[in-house]
Amino acid sequence: MAKGDQGEDVLRFHSKMSRFRRRASACLALAVMFAACGGGSPTAPASPPPVSPGQVVLVSIDGLRGDAAQAAAPHLAALVRRGAATFRAQTVIPSITLSAHASMLSGETPAVHGMTWGDWDPRQATIPVPTILTIAREAGLGTAMVVGKPKLAYLNPPGSTDVFVVCGNDDDVATRALVEIHAGTHLVFVHLPDTDLAGHKHGWMTPQYLAALARADAALGRLVAAARPTTTFIVTADHGGQGRDHGAASGADVTIPWVIAGPGVRPQALATTVRVFDTAPTAAVVLGLPVPAWMEGRPVLEALAASVPGAGN
Repeated sequence: MAKGDQGEDVLRFHSKMSRFRRRASACLALAVMFAACGGGSPTAPASPPPVSPGQVVLVSIDGLRGDAAQAAAPHLAALVRRGAATFRAQTVIPSITLSAHASMLSGETPAVHGMTWGDWDPRQATIPVPTILTIAREAGLGTAMVVGKPKLAYLNPPGSTDVFVVCGNDDDVATRALVEIHAGTHLVFVHLPDTDLAGHKHGWMTPQYLAALARADAALGRLVAAARPTTTFIVTADHGGQGRDHGAASGADVTIPWVIAGPGVRPQALATTVRVFDTAPTAAVVLGLPVPAWMEGRPVLEALAASVPGAGN
């Protein structure tokens, strides 16, 4: 999607964020040091929202290929039956964890957010563009990130979340995320790491990989069972994989599932070509927030009924 006149907005934003980037590495190190499973990194409370929106739980099953999502995942299949879904959504290049999650949460491509490295690097700063968590919190909504990989702290710049927690495995992540779901936190990002780890250790689509997916699906089932009827779930992935790796532009690496289920979602197989960076603007619409004009991603309006605020725009 061409940026056009939106380019000037992006440049103005980057100028505004320059001071933040200079101190972001120090803030990032503190976030990781103090965040642990069962705890969190609360920041100053945001002002209360003027209305009481529904809850969005965004679940990323790390390393989940689109075709694998149709096997060994009964809880995900149940969401598909009552929601809108595609198993041919596309992630970004490079198809790696940090880059794809940065796009998922910001609505931007790697060319804009610049998060193109793979491993922890203390020289790097946190994401330089707003994420949907930043936008929601600035609107007065409660936000939380519960993740299974410490490097996702790069996506938690100051002011993004009320709670940021790093856990060790899918079961621990789900247990901590349940706290936020029960509390009614408006936007909860849940990252389940173990499917990806099994792919790297044993290979994508091996019995061990599919067993890890089954455990991730069980964790998803716990989250769905605990949620209110007004909760909307968006379930997707950062990338797929083949052999014991990922990162290329091949179909096995870039094709991922994308599922949304909740009030106001039209049950259907999506005809729209969904990109991973369409996730953030879709969550914004569900939460009743305006979609920033500078976002490259577009909300998946095909999935939403006209009764959802902003779905008719």
